[in-house]
Amino acid sequence: KEKNLRQPGVERHSAKTTQPIFGYDNECVPEIEVEWAVLETFAEVGVIPPEHARLLTPFLKMYLLEKITTSEIQKLEDESTEHYIGALTQLIVKYLPPELKPYVHLTLTSEDTLCTAIAMRFQRAQKALKPLIRQVVKQLGEKIHAHRADVKMDRTHGQHAVPTTFGAEFASILERMMDCAEQMEKLVQRIPGKISGPIGTYGAQIAIELPQACGN
Repeated sequence: KEKNLRQPGVERHSAKTTQPIFGYDNECVPEIEVEWAVLETFAEVGVIPPEHARLLTPFLKMYLLEKITTSEIQKLEDESTEHYIGALTQLIVKYLPPELKPYVHLTLTSEDTLCTAIAMRFQRAQKALKPLIRQVVKQLGEKIHAHRADVKMDRTHGQHAVPTTFGAEFASILERMMDCAEQMEKLVQRIPGKISGPIGTYGAQIAIELPQACGN
C-alpha cells in the first residue's frame, strides 16, 4: 500500500528532502527505532536470552519500519486502544516472533518513546535542511550584492519612511535566517531524549536489575 507522505502545512511549500521525516506515514519511524534500540540493549546485556536475541535481525527491523505506518497506528488507536503508543506497541508485538513479544516497551513509559523520537526527528530535520539553507543563503547573498544600490522607499506604520535599498531589505532577511540556522545548530547538539521509565526515576530498570546487567 502506498504511503501517505503529506507533510504539515502548505504542501507546495514542503521540501521533498523532509518527506522521510515529516511525511505523515513516516512520522512513526523514530518511535519504532526507539523501541527497537531498547530491545537491542536488552539483547546486548543479557535481559533477552542469547537464543532469543539472535532473532533481532536487521531484516526484522526493516520489516517493522516498512510494515508499520502512522496511518495504521492511528486506525488502531481510534478503533481500540485510544492511546497512540499503546497502538504502536501492539503493532510491534503483532509483527515480532513470540520469543521477543514480552520485551516490547518493557521498562518504558510513553514519554520515553515520544520524547526521544522528537529529539531524533529534530536532529534529522536539521541535517536534511542544511543544504537547502546554504542554497538560500547563497541566493540571498547574490541578491544583496546585485541590488545593494537600488533605492526603494521603506515603510513605517503604513506610510513611506526614509529611503533604503533592496540590498538592505534582503540583508535583514538573511540576518534572521542565519540567526535561526545558528540556533538550530546549537540546539541539535544538546537536545535530549528520555529513557528513564515511568515517573522518571529509573525504577522500572532497577526492578529488572538492568543497571547490574549493564555493569553499574
